[in-house]
Amino acid sequence: MMRKISQQWAAALWLAACTQASAGVLPVVDVNNPVSWPGAAVDVIHNHYQQHFSATQSGLLSGFGIFAAPGYTWQRTSVKIKIGGGDHWQTDGWLARITPSLDGSLVDLTGFALHVNAGDDIVFDVGGGGSAFMVQHGLGALYEKNNFSDFPSRQTGRSLAFTTWMIPDPAVTDPTADVPAPGAGILTLLGLAMLALARRFPARRLH
Repeated sequence: MMRKISQQWAAALWLAACTQASAGVLPVVDVNNPVSWPGAAVDVIHNHYQQHFSATQSGLLSGFGIFAAPGYTWQRTSVKIKIGGGDHWQTDGWLARITPSLDGSLVDLTGFALHVNAGDDIVFDVGGGGSAFMVQHGLGALYEKNNFSDFPSRQTGRSLAFTTWMIPDPAVTDPTADVPAPGAGILTLLGLAMLALARRFPARRLH
C-alpha cells in the first residue's frame, strides 16, 4: 500500500514539474486560446522552417507542442530538435525527431534527455506536412527555406506558434546562508539553560 502511495506521489510531483513549462522555457504565445492569435497559416509541405529561441533557465526540456491554423489541427508534421549550433540554418546534429499533431498537445521529450543550460540556443525544424501557424512575435531567429531552394531567408519579426515544457534543475543553495552569526550558539545554549532552570523551580503561588 505504501509503495503505491509513493508511486502516486512521484507521478504527481513529475506532473507538477512538467506544468512549469512556460516558466522553464520561453513559449512563443499564450497557448490557451490559439483561435484569437493574430497570425496566418504557412505551408510546411513545400517549405521548411527553423525556429531559434533561448532557454531561460537550466533543466530538462521535457515536452513540446506546435499549432496549426484553426481548422487544421488534425494534421501532423515532422519536427527535429537540437541544442546549440549558432544563428544560421541547421543541417545536422538533431537530437530528437518527433511527429506531433498540430494542435499544441504535449509530446513527451524526456526519453531524449535534452538537458539545457540557461541561455542555450534551442532550434526546432518543421517541415514535411501540414499547415503550421505563424504569429507576429520576435522570439528569436526564424529561417525559412523552400524545398527547391538552397538559400534560406532569415526573419526576426515572426515566430512559429509553439509551446515547450521544462523540468527545472534543483536550486543550488548558498553554503554561506546556513552559517550562524557569531555568538549565536552561545546564546542558544544560555537560553536552553534558563528554560531548564525555570522548569525546575516553578514560581511560588501567592496566597
